[in-house]
Amino acid sequence: MAFQFLRHNAGGVDFSQNILIFHPELKKIDKENTSAINNYFDNFYNKIEALLKLKVIQYQSEWNNLESNFILETIKLFNGYNFPDGKYIGYLSAFNCNPRFLGNKTFQIFYWSDSCIYVTSHELMHFIFYAYTSEKFSELTNGLDTNTGLWWDVAEIFNSVVLSSTLFTKILKTKGDTGYPKHKALIRESTKLFGAGLFIDDFIRKLFALVKSVRVD
Repeated sequence: MAFQFLRHNAGGVDFSQNILIFHPELKKIDKENTSAINNYFDNFYNKIEALLKLKVIQYQSEWNNLESNFILETIKLFNGYNFPDGKYIGYLSAFNCNPRFLGNKTFQIFYWSDSCIYVTSHELMHFIFYAYTSEKFSELTNGLDTNTGLWWDVAEIFNSVVLSSTLFTKILKTKGDTGYPKHKALIRESTKLFGAGLFIDDFIRKLFALVKSVRVD
């Protein structure tokens, strides 16, 4: 993962900086040297093993306190549509990139975060959103990539708008989901749409149309 994110940019974020700021030693390693990168992180994880075990306990306890309310309200948001069956797992990561993997319902959380709530709620919302839109809006999503382009932009903007709503900030006890820098203008417009009280399907359709009308680089 480090090898991939050291050369990844998306939504106005240079993910390499989210690695190098915490691991400046990697600046001395050739970005193409996967063996050296692997060795570095193997050693690093071994050094912080005890801390990781404590963090797992902290994060799990924290999430358990609000999981049921979050799941209930998310299902309501999607008109009773449930999360796809499966075992959802968050893995601790040594760098702050927090990717998710739709295929096996896993995601990563930066181990040094004060809380797991922001990332966990964000990634779980992705899992149900992609499943819902794939099933209900195949005419809009067919052939699109979940990691780049229109569908990805819509998913990220949707998350920012919904997780910044009064209902979800109250449940999660967060200040909302900031979103990506290059989505800021679209987030403002989408928040107005969401606040207009549209049914979720109408909101999603209008969100696709809005994002499609504006090029996001």
